[in-house]
Amino acid sequence: MKARNVYIIYLLFISVSGTQWNYGNLGPDIWSEYYPSCDGQSQSPINILTACTVYKDFKPFTFISTHDEKHYFT
Repeated sequence: MKARNVYIIYLLFISVSGTQWNYGNLGPDIWSEYYPSCDGQSQSPINILTACTVYKDFKPFTFISTHDEKHYFT
């Protein structure tokens, strides 16, 4: 019962502490007003919680493709 109550409180907290941007009335057209770094092409604000991240030292990626055309990912 206690674990269930904690879980419900957690869900309520998450729903109340939502982000300040979306794809509706706070969509891409005004992101740059609040997040200047999102003023480029194909930019989206993301909320990286740096306190919850761990640095990993990865080797550089090597992409191999059999296609000659460019593909753009956003």
